[in-house]
Amino acid sequence: MLCLASAQTIPTNVEDALAKVNQVLNIPNLNLNLTNLSDIKNLNTSALPITEAENKLREKCEKNGGAKAYDVAKQATFDFVNCAKNLVNFTVLKEEMDKARPTGDLDEVFKKYCRKKPILKNCIVNYTNSIESCLEPIERENKKIVLNVTEKILNFVCFKEGDRIALFIAAKGPECFQSKGQAIFECANATYGSEAKNLPINPANGLQSFEDIKSLPSLVFDDKACRNMDKFQTCVVDVLEGCDDPTPANLLDSIFNYIKKVTPCEKVLKSA
Repeated sequence: MLCLASAQTIPTNVEDALAKVNQVLNIPNLNLNLTNLSDIKNLNTSALPITEAENKLREKCEKNGGAKAYDVAKQATFDFVNCAKNLVNFTVLKEEMDKARPTGDLDEVFKKYCRKKPILKNCIVNYTNSIESCLEPIERENKKIVLNVTEKILNFVCFKEGDRIALFIAAKGPECFQSKGQAIFECANATYGSEAKNLPINPANGLQSFEDIKSLPSLVFDDKACRNMDKFQTCVVDVLEGCDDPTPANLLDSIFNYIKKVTPCEKVLKSA
């Protein structure tokens, strides 16, 4: 999927890129700007325009699961957020990374967090089970696929207990995504059209209103959804290849390919 300009300078797959990880991690003057990670902890969620989204979710839950379904889903969401917070403290994580960076031990930091993967997987299973009554019949059928996708992504990210995360950070992946934010949004707009315009976050204009949300996205893997995912993948990977290091583009491309393999999309796209 990658349009590589030079086979000598850009790895053709993630495994080739991983071969450089020790070399990259040992750069003594690597400057990581992880302010955005610590900001997540301090996000003022009360300022988010969530009323419309909550109303849409309530309508969907009551339609598919009855009067109590929304309260169950809301509590499940609260529990899942707390689960995530208990697994990762971004302030502590940044301190650990700052300490490990000079000695090239970033992989050791992420190894510790990847060992918490079973706890996160259990939290995800509990969450999806709790919101199942809110889902449409076709979404319930796809729940197993979604869980499989989630597990595959976690396995991919925590390959060799965190080498890929360390590689992504060392290759300035967060900075790459941040610098290409507007272009990535344009990829979404070109792929999903008006649906993308309703995203709550627009890199060009900041936080948007939920007033135009007509319906919540559905968990389906039909022909249109698969084609859109493939188109979006191609566009975003092409954008990220504009960063100084091609590793973030390679990693994201591989994640998309993983998703295709464990969903009906691989068969749909091959038949096309």
